[in-house]
Amino acid sequence: METIVERVMQILPNQKPVIIAVSGMNGSGYEAEARKLQAELVKQGLLVHFEEIHEEAVNIDSLNPARSWYDQSMPEKKVSVLVNQAKSHLEWDIVIASGPFLLKNTLHYLYDTAIWVERRDQAASKREEKANAEWKSEAQQIHEMVDEPKQKANLVISN
Repeated sequence: METIVERVMQILPNQKPVIIAVSGMNGSGYEAEARKLQAELVKQGLLVHFEEIHEEAVNIDSLNPARSWYDQSMPEKKVSVLVNQAKSHLEWDIVIASGPFLLKNTLHYLYDTAIWVERRDQAASKREEKANAEWKSEAQQIHEMVDEPKQKANLVISN
């Protein structure tokens, strides 16, 4: 059985640095998967930079919090600036960008490779309940319907 690193190495373009986006639904564990991938790639002797892309505060519409969060999350200008800054570091072999909504239609072109972390619903639901963010889950569902991130990903892994 192939490891995640072997699968990733097969889909990387031959350039430096390679930009890999790692994303997934709330509670999928995409952040942990991105960190594991980073550690494994470093073991291969690669210089890997990790860029966790945080969401900025958004103006949540109380009538439709899910839609307003989705619409305002991960603005193209912010993500584009971060990715272009990372690309300027030619000494890096790989840059892993991790965050929610990174595979929006407006952002997908920024990455050389995209990884979607599929969640197991039961575990994710428990994490969401703890976070008390039902509307965030609804925003992620909008993301899946509008952007089809799983279909766009070069690699889908189950967490």
